[in-house]
Amino acid sequence: MEITKEATNFQYYNPSDEKTIKKVFISYANSYHAKAIVKKFQDLNEDVDGKIDYQIFGTMQENKPMISKVAILNSKGNDFTVMVSQCDIVICDVSQDKNQFEETKAILKFFEEHLEVGIEFNLTLILISTIMTWARTPKSIDETLTDRNYRKRRPHPCFNQHLLIERRTLNLQKKFKDSIKSFVVCSGIIYGQEQDIFHYIFKRCYFNHPQVEIFLPGSNYLPLIYINDFARFILHVLTKSF
Repeated sequence: MEITKEATNFQYYNPSDEKTIKKVFISYANSYHAKAIVKKFQDLNEDVDGKIDYQIFGTMQENKPMISKVAILNSKGNDFTVMVSQCDIVICDVSQDKNQFEETKAILKFFEEHLEVGIEFNLTLILISTIMTWARTPKSIDETLTDRNYRKRRPHPCFNQHLLIERRTLNLQKKFKDSIKSFVVCSGIIYGQEQDIFHYIFKRCYFNHPQVEIFLPGSNYLPLIYINDFARFILHVLTKSF
């Protein structure tokens, strides 16, 4: 079977099955968020009518089970950033684990340095951040914050580092829009399946405890999104970017 290379970055056309192969890197592919995203890509691969076959690469979070059908990369290896740069889609998540900061910074630094000297990548970069970078954003009583207000956002003091990485990600597209498309996704609290932050509450309800503790006064509204909807949104962003 002969495989011919297309002009775009690491996209191949297989004449026998008429599918384009795209390489996807996902940081900490066995983490709570990433597992749902990986599952969505794998579901797309199983679609017999699909035109794209996704090959998934990723780093792994320690002390968590491995995930199948993901090629593991060593983030401390000398060729790590080079291998990431050969992917068509790069998804970094700094919303869960502080250890992901160094990995994401290394990836951004690699792209910045190579784009500055004229090397083109033709990739889509998604940074998953936190809504806490909007926590102190000033607004009027009637104003609803939207994407158009992103320049006004002010983070909670504990999340300044997240904001700096968001800015670096968005600046890549501003400076090199012909070589890279970058997006920042900030969601509310993600729940479902493993429950994550709500695990304790759901467990008490499951065992029929008469009371569930809440932080008073309990009148605030919490932005929530189900984990599968969150993963579906990430794929929607990618679909719009192609």
